Amino acid sequence: MRRSEPQQPAAPEPLCRFVAAEWPGEDDPFKAWCTARFRYAVDTYPGPLGNPVDVMRENREITLQRLGRGEL
Repeated sequence: MRRSEPQQPAAPEPLCRFVAAEWPGEDDPFKAWCTARFRYAVDTYPGPLGNPVDVMRENREITLQRLGRGEL
């Protein structure tokens, strides 16, 4: 008989995708979102977002994509 891996809870929805309206009161909602993702990854490692270094890389890639589209 095989044991199944324990199920990890999913990451909170606001951390999975960026929506500026979900970060009211922040001077830079995108930066606040990136910081929250990183802190969550640190606090829950190994967790649903992966390790903190991977989250930093993802944040960088998303930032570069947004810069390319003129969103920042």
